[in-house]
Amino acid sequence: MVLVNQLHEAATNVANDSELEAHVARLTRAAYNVALRHGISGSFAELELAIWREMREIVLEREAECTSVDSQIE
Repeated sequence: MVLVNQLHEAATNVANDSELEAHVARLTRAAYNVALRHGISGSFAELELAIWREMREIVLEREAECTSVDSQIE
């Protein structure tokens, strides 16, 4: 849940798409390093790409939710 909250904060603080992608890349690298410490099977590249896709989806969903809530408040 902490990671989801961090992703939510990131989505609300990101100014544009390039910053969003950079933030997703940093989150991906962090998750990838944790996965490596715990051991993985299969391709490292496939793992990193899968983590990136999941992180990006979550961040974009949260960003959309925040935008929706903000527009309802106004």
